[in-house]
Amino acid sequence: MNRATADESLVAQVAAQFVTVWNAHEMLRLEEIYAADADFVNVIGMRWKGSARIAQMHMMQQDSAGAWRIAVSQNTDIQDLPIA
Repeated sequence: MNRATADESLVAQVAAQFVTVWNAHEMLRLEEIYAADADFVNVIGMRWKGSARIAQMHMMQQDSAGAWRIAVSQNTDIQDLPIA
């Protein structure tokens, strides 16, 4: 397996883990998925830095939103983006 394929496999694993944690409503477990210096941008453009903050903000949003929808991942499209 070449490096690009291995990287894509790891990204797909993280996406699958996210869906599992989301559907279990165990947002604090997100800290286990992301690196300590991870960046996360949610669907409305809010940026959270670090695994602890990512988990904390998901937990806060879950608490304020009540019941969450179930996440389903049908396809993970991985693209290399140019770094400016």
